[in-house]
Amino acid sequence: MSEETGLANLEKVEHIVVLMLENRSFDCLLGKLYPKSDTFEGLSGSEQNPDAHGASITVWNNPGTDEATMRIPNPDPGELWTDINSQLFGGPSTPRPGQVPTMDGFVRNYLAQQPLNPTETYDPKSVMHYFTPDQVPVLSALAKQFAVCDRWFASAPCQTWPNRWFVHAATADRHENNKPLHFPDVPTIFNRLELAGIDSWKIYFHDFAQAHTLL
Repeated sequence: MSEETGLANLEKVEHIVVLMLENRSFDCLLGKLYPKSDTFEGLSGSEQNPDAHGASITVWNNPGTDEATMRIPNPDPGELWTDINSQLFGGPSTPRPGQVPTMDGFVRNYLAQQPLNPTETYDPKSVMHYFTPDQVPVLSALAKQFAVCDRWFASAPCQTWPNRWFVHAATADRHENNKPLHFPDVPTIFNRLELAGIDSWKIYFHDFAQAHTLL
């Protein structure tokens, strides 16, 4: 598509909808949307992570849509900034500028949650589970009907609240985790829209909208 054609089509856009869900990876939900190829970096089925003893844990799928299956991984993985850093780079330390993530710390970090939650059972396979399109039909239909990016990375790889703030305001206001509780005082995309004379935006939510802490 040429730039001229793209701009012409842009004028036809009436609504932009941003759907934000909870923490999940692309591989987990959409890795099998299409076969892995040069044009789609999905799952081949051979991807793996080492466990605490160096044994390989390969990606896998549990068929069906019963509650136990749809809750995998259960318990949840770690979500703190240090947890995600360990998942991406293999350790909690701040990465060097330009350091390439190894993406091999997901299983080990998942198992590292066990001492923090001794009443739970952490199966190393759980965090390597993926869903097939028929298990997540709504997301799969949306991804096929509209645009989906297989290389779209979180600007704030951290817990829910600062991650949401980054979406709404392009900054987490120097915060990495949900606690200590903090409400940033920063300009948001909604402020920018209103300054541009656009006041028709809306926020839809089902329990609590983090966006309300910014308005």
